[in-house]
Amino acid sequence: MSLELAALLSGGAGLVYEVLWARRLAQLCGSTALAQTLTLAVFLGGLAAGSARLGAKAGAGAPALRFYARLEWLVAALGLAAPLVLLFSDRAGTPWLAVAVLAAQ
Repeated sequence: MSLELAALLSGGAGLVYEVLWARRLAQLCGSTALAQTLTLAVFLGGLAAGSARLGAKAGAGAPALRFYARLEWLVAALGLAAPLVLLFSDRAGTPWLAVAVLAAQ
């Protein structure tokens, strides 16, 4: 798989997850504007935090590509686990996402 195709698939998956999280948040807070704002803020904050924390480790060449690939696999695993975590937290009566939304208001 070429690097360009991997970047395209990664960006597409990120966009899909961003839309899904925004819809989930809109159900909790009742406002799509607030949900979009929170989703975008968390997404961009995560990019900034990742850059600040891991930017020095990202070099050039083959080791950097392996590092990027490992990060992509980690993000994919967390993305696939997120619906299960939400499902079990809803069933357990732990509305942690709703509490986070209310705390942000």
